[in-house]
Amino acid sequence: MKQYKNSILFICIAFLLSSCASILNSKTTSISIATSQPATLVIENDTIQSDSIGQSITVSRSQQPLKVEVIQKERSERMNVYSRNSVAYYANFSGILAYGVPTLIGLAVDNKNPKRYAYPKTVFIDVNENIYTTTNRNNLVSYNTILKTRPFSGLNPYKNPRIEFALERITNEKWSTQYGAAYMLPEDMYFYDLAYLNGGVRTGYGLSIEQKYYFAKTAPHGFYTSLEGRYMSRESDVIGDFFEITSINADSYKDTFYLVSQASSVNLKIGYQKIVSRIAFDVFVGIGFTNTNIVHLERKYPNDVLGRIYKSYYNSVPTVIVSEMNEGKEWNTTFPIGFQIGWAF
Repeated sequence: MKQYKNSILFICIAFLLSSCASILNSKTTSISIATSQPATLVIENDTIQSDSIGQSITVSRSQQPLKVEVIQKERSERMNVYSRNSVAYYANFSGILAYGVPTLIGLAVDNKNPKRYAYPKTVFIDVNENIYTTTNRNNLVSYNTILKTRPFSGLNPYKNPRIEFALERITNEKWSTQYGAAYMLPEDMYFYDLAYLNGGVRTGYGLSIEQKYYFAKTAPHGFYTSLEGRYMSRESDVIGDFFEITSINADSYKDTFYLVSQASSVNLKIGYQKIVSRIAFDVFVGIGFTNTNIVHLERKYPNDVLGRIYKSYYNSVPTVIVSEMNEGKEWNTTFPIGFQIGWAF
């Protein structure tokens, strides 16, 4: 008998953790709507008067966007407020590992049910731009573009110093795309056992593109995760020490050559962006992979190694230091971390 009770309890728990949206959600949901200027709103079959304070309205859940008509004396505009999966629908996934098939069945049931969907709790309509955002009532300001810079990117003379700017554009409620460009500053090449030639060519640039997804709030506010691609290129006339790989007892010699360094990176990042009086603060950390390609041109002896040989009276075996800037390709794991400041408009 106890075995049957345990089976019945298991079935009941599995049922409660499946079809969560169908069981927990009602057929309707409430939305608080506000507008930047007084206007008449026609939503489904209801007509309401709206202003910056906003008011609540009940609408039916649906996969289809909520059609809103904004009417003022001089004009009339239409827009769609898009639905998304509700929290109750995502709750189905919590039981898959524990209950398996019953929860999968619940997902299938919820998949066809309009109760699966929800609309944003708070909608603010910018009447002039004919766009909406879903920030809370205390932050009903929508920005489409942020111009940013990384103020500390030029301070490290040893690791790709640069002047960098980025432009973030909002693509929809939760997503934005950020485009970046950088001008590479002269690097302290002594760190790599190299030195720039007087009047040597020093050219370099960087390009990046980043796709951002904002979690809790509407873009571009709050926590986000992003996938970024970066490319950097630097070319310089330099002078360095070389030695023969087959004869480390010989003295090293100096040679001038043209250095080409290229790096391509893919980074997965998480960050937080706060906008205060149009000033945007963006901090992030992440993990990524970088492919570096270094090429030497116009060298006397291309097979020799860039580096130094140190000889000592106290040690008969010379000390060999190989530079990081030798020719070749390699993959490295990187951990990007940074801070950006910008102006939202």
